[in-house]
Amino acid sequence: MTATFQGSTRRDRLVAPARRQASLTLADEHRRLFSKVAAMVSDLETATAEDRWPPPELRSLIDCLRTDVLSQAAHEEQRWFGSVGVARLSRDHARLRAGVEALARTADGEGSHSREQLAATVQSLLLQLQRHLQCEGRVLAVGGDAEPAVTEPATRCAS
Repeated sequence: MTATFQGSTRRDRLVAPARRQASLTLADEHRRLFSKVAAMVSDLETATAEDRWPPPELRSLIDCLRTDVLSQAAHEEQRWFGSVGVARLSRDHARLRAGVEALARTADGEGSHSREQLAATVQSLLLQLQRHLQCEGRVLAVGGDAEPAVTEPATRCAS
């Protein structure tokens, strides 16, 4: 069952009324987002195996990560500020931002990066995102009897 937070807890007041009926749970959104990012990583790996450099798939992945993952991270930090575990999530967000910026520098041609280095960086970032999303779901669900709803669903990655 999908929780939409129509009660009177602190979290409930944070969900925009117009979005309450159509909101996704955080777990649903994380699954959609991670699946799309993983598919983009697969496309990138295919492109690098075909010796296309820098592949447009890298720029698409970076745009997706910036547009949806990092913007959602910033929104959640503001929304859940002061909640238990948010400091850990903020550190994760900082590491994700640094990883995305490293990819952006690679896409911009800064430094010399082999296909193998790019693959390792992207796989590391994907694993970091997976772990973060799992942790985030647990942390943000603490203290409530229903699963948090998403007020800002991903737009670019999880279409």
